[in-house]
Amino acid sequence: MADPAAHELLSALLDREPVDPDLLADLLDDPAARALLVDFVRLRFVLHGDTESAEPAPRLAVPRSPSAGAWVLRIAAALVLLALGAAAGRRFALADVDAPPEPTRVVQLAPARGVR
Repeated sequence: MADPAAHELLSALLDREPVDPDLLADLLDDPAARALLVDFVRLRFVLHGDTESAEPAPRLAVPRSPSAGAWVLRIAAALVLLALGAAAGRRFALADVDAPPEPTRVVQLAPARGVR
């Protein structure tokens, strides 16, 4: 009979909990532990039947690189935004350029007395 640590490790494996792969490999070298794993699987099948195989296994998220079409759309969107920004900047830069601003006060300089 396998030790209690083997029971816990194999139970965690069947419950889809994280398991150290090196510990599992060492444990499965023991024929008694392999037999225990088979017993656990048989027990799980008896208790749950074939209902758990109907649910899909969890998928790992695989990062995908954007396709060429996505890059073209991103570049086109960036160019549209740049063109709109340039047009707006030009419109605001050219507004009221023809006339200088009106003065709000006039300062007149007079020569100081006694200074040469």
